[in-house]
Amino acid sequence: PNYEMVYDLVPSEVNTRDKKVMLTDSFALWSVTDPLEYLSRLGASKANAESRISVVVYNAVKNVISSTDQADVISGRDGKLAELITERIGNSLDSYGITVKKVETKMLDLPDSNKEAVYQRMISERQNIAAGNTADGHHHLRGRGQGGEDPGRRRG
Repeated sequence: PNYEMVYDLVPSEVNTRDKKVMLTDSFALWSVTDPLEYLSRLGASKANAESRISVVVYNAVKNVISSTDQADVISGRDGKLAELITERIGNSLDSYGITVKKVETKMLDLPDSNKEAVYQRMISERQNIAAGNTADGHHHLRGRGQGGEDPGRRRG
């Protein structure tokens, strides 16, 4: 085929540099660049090509994300992450007569098992803030005296 094709990778979990697990779902745009190599090395089989692409792209995604902190992975959604992954792949598939032109991430998220822990931590933090605000309010009211007057204020 003399056109770009899309290969949709299987969603997979990868670890960030700070040991946080992320779920990534990506796709690759690829094309045949050398039909003779494609024929001789892969039997001109799209399935064989995609099998090779799957391994190379997964390893590139894993290597890029594992060398990046989770906060940077999340904020790197402006195309920088995809650029780094595509650079990491480089010309590693040239010997098969194919090239990956671009890798994009469809989804980058926390695994379901981690989401619940994050939600619980967020709820706990907000409850602590609310308790602190309530305590500050009670302290402020006690300082105003029984009649709600500020004991520091003088009547004139």
